[in-house]
Amino acid sequence: MAAQITAGDVVGMQAVREALATVNLAGAGAAFQNLGYDDIESILDLNEPEIEALIKQVGLSPGHALRIRKMIGILLELLEE
Repeated sequence: MAAQITAGDVVGMQAVREALATVNLAGAGAAFQNLGYDDIESILDLNEPEIEALIKQVGLSPGHALRIRKMIGILLELLEE
């Protein structure tokens, strides 16, 4: 079962790994960290062109890119609660 994101998980690389795990992309954690995307807040601050750049930098397939967008949407909803 994938990890669950909670509203309190907004900082640190562990939160990024857990968020990635919720969309079955835990294996991308190292790539995110190597590129400096090591906290949720910095990922949530990205605009659409920056998200597209992140997807290309990490080397995600189109299907995995959809999962990243889903993850970002879930996190934004949680922060609004």
